Amino acid sequence: MSIDPDDAARLGDGVADIVIVTEESDDDDDKPVRRHQAEADMSAVKRVRPNAPKSSWIHDHTSIINDRRFCGVSPCKLSWSTKTTTGVIAKHLEQHHRLSAQSKERAADLSSTQTVTTQFASIGKSRSCRLDSAVAEYIVESTLPPTHTESKSFKLLLNESVPGYVTKSSRTTKQCILKMYVVLKYMMITLFKSFEAKVSATYDGWSNTLLKGFYSVTVHWVHVAIGELVETLLDFFYILPGKGCGLRCAVAIFNLLCTFGLSDRILVTISNNVSDAVNAGLHLSSMLRTRFSRDVLPDDHRVRCFTHSFQLGINAAIKVIQPSVAMLRKLIAMLRSGKARRAALRRFAVAAFECTMEPPCLDVVTRWGSTNNMLASALKC
Repeated sequence: MSIDPDDAARLGDGVADIVIVTEESDDDDDKPVRRHQAEADMSAVKRVRPNAPKSSWIHDHTSIINDRRFCGVSPCKLSWSTKTTTGVIAKHLEQHHRLSAQSKERAADLSSTQTVTTQFASIGKSRSCRLDSAVAEYIVESTLPPTHTESKSFKLLLNESVPGYVTKSSRTTKQCILKMYVVLKYMMITLFKSFEAKVSATYDGWSNTLLKGFYSVTVHWVHVAIGELVETLLDFFYILPGKGCGLRCAVAIFNLLCTFGLSDRILVTISNNVSDAVNAGLHLSSMLRTRFSRDVLPDDHRVRCFTHSFQLGINAAIKVIQPSVAMLRKLIAMLRSGKARRAALRRFAVAAFECTMEPPCLDVVTRWGSTNNMLASALKC
């Protein structure tokens, strides 16, 4: 079925819709075809121009006044030049007001009588700063990486807890942590200036998850007013490994003590028995003697860590009994290797000790930095 070209030309472009109904009768095959034409001036149907410009969602949230484009989300008063690209404005609306092209689509699904201005109510600047500090403190105390603030679960938690708060990027969180570090550093300098008591310094070498070595320095002193022991962490610093590591460590500790005003108030230093730490103590004593022209840190004031020394003694004793320990391990492994041997051990235990007994494990579970736990287990054994 087709339309006559002459009829189509007479209809023109104003016809919105044409419905052609063909009815055939068995009695009369020559009955004319009835054509039903829709009204040409249907106002309900609008023709879409293929090249019509699309309205941007950004224009719904901004307004132009005196050649300046202002943000329309209250109470924001930010403005841009009319030549500013929409990408810059879109980034501002997404980061500070949680608005996007998707939020416009969600608003369109709501009732026509409801006016949607923003997805969340914005919060004040002072409260936002307090929340930034709280997030940074949470990241530090939980020993989490700054990238944790960009995780989907963390953003969802804050959006549900504090509507309107914009979670900061990992870079901004790291900058906030560094600002807190600087503030706390100067607070500690002021604190050490407020009293003249001697302090003891402890430095120890560790390695992070990437096996990059670093040293931590802590100080301990007795509070004169309350008579209690007080301790605090001064700082961390990285040391390049290799030859001269002890000297580089001593220089870093010396500069750190001078920064906090404690270089002439050191009573004793505590370190482990590693050769680099021992050499660092010797170089540090020499630097303090050169700086103040007196023996600030005598040789007998450089103390080795008792826990570490005790552990080294236990390891030396284990080396003496190592052959017996190796034989004992073989016996335990033989007892655990078969069901018949385990049953024989149970029968022997019942006959000798009147209780059942299982063969012990060959090894125990340890964790990183478990020196104190190992020492407690050794003393218990």
